[in-house]
Amino acid sequence: MLSGWRTQFGFANRLLPEEEREKIALLSLEIGVPAAAEHARVCEASVVSWRKEFKLSQPREKPAKMRRAAVKRSVKVGPAAAAREYGVSLMTLCRWREMEGVTELPPPKFTETEKKKYAEMSLEVGVKEAALRAGVDRSTLSKWRKEFGVRSRAPLIS
Repeated sequence: MLSGWRTQFGFANRLLPEEEREKIALLSLEIGVPAAAEHARVCEASVVSWRKEFKLSQPREKPAKMRRAAVKRSVKVGPAAAAREYGVSLMTLCRWREMEGVTELPPPKFTETEKKKYAEMSLEVGVKEAALRAGVDRSTLSKWRKEFGVRSRAPLIS
């Protein structure tokens, strides 16, 4: 076995014959770079360089079917949640949405009447309790109170 530092820094690739390197590079297309590197007892950088050497790089694009499914899901649950579900960055998902011509966002969680109801409720039970019942942060409820002009104190009389 090669010493640890040779494997860690990718110096093992010159010690393997060309056909062995090509075989591992092909294997990495099926099982992934980390698994192929572990199988060959070399670092991942070696496997990546072998893939480049034998022109076996995979396209970075996700399949169109998956892309469309992610965009469709983003309309229901929102871009951030859909990006997490599909394992892509938010920026990538937003670019896909742009490519597909999707501009709509998911419906808001609360309607205007619900927001107003919770803002007015906060006068009776307090901001903290009303926020708990609504399932939002206190700062959000405070914004709603400001938005609908719900004040906790009586106006000053001059």
